[in-house]
Amino acid sequence: MNRDGTDLHCIGFNLGRDNEPSVMPDGRIVFSRLELFYSRLKTEITVQTVLPDGTMNRTIYGPERRDFWRKTSASSGEPWWGEAPPRHRVLRLTQPQALDNQRVIVATTGGATIIGPGRMNERTVPRHNNMAVTSPMPLDGTTILCAATVRTMDRKLVDLGLYTMDVHTGALTLLYNDPATADFEARPIMPRALPHPLPQTLPSNSYTAKLLCSSTLKRLFELRNVTSPP
Repeated sequence: MNRDGTDLHCIGFNLGRDNEPSVMPDGRIVFSRLELFYSRLKTEITVQTVLPDGTMNRTIYGPERRDFWRKTSASSGEPWWGEAPPRHRVLRLTQPQALDNQRVIVATTGGATIIGPGRMNERTVPRHNNMAVTSPMPLDGTTILCAATVRTMDRKLVDLGLYTMDVHTGALTLLYNDPATADFEARPIMPRALPHPLPQTLPSNSYTAKLLCSSTLKRLFELRNVTSPP
């Protein structure tokens, strides 16, 4: 939609759901997508990008690294993450925020994780004092604004506060904590660069393609060699 709230329209549709969109420096929208398989008997959440007009939707991380995240969940010792019926959840990559045009930080079962560059690379940020981190918001390429609490299944001990986190060491510095409330999803009031403008694309209801038929080209070269000099 426009900044004044006009021209609100859908740019994508998914049988599961698309969550947590944020704008990357190059103008793409990065978001998490819940994928459904086998009539909802299996689910996974992947990281996707799309242009603001709804075109060029791409999976930038997830499916190729299923085995890695299965092992991560198994080694965590937290049985509630198990791939058990009825969901058989495999990937749980949520709350994506861009560090730059090549790297995105996400919340995962293994902790805050930086994915990229590329679809096969990830680095889990070390846990600081066994704290669970959520709602990461990059302040720059090395510092994250986030919420964190001690990792526990006892709800009475959960106390989310606001912290800054070093993406290299995982070290947390407390900014604010009200023990009577849950403090999370902080958004800094600070100037940010406008995303780069993206090139004009065709309307999403148009159809176009570039086709290359190698067998036809090969046959044309064969005919040319027969009917004309080299």
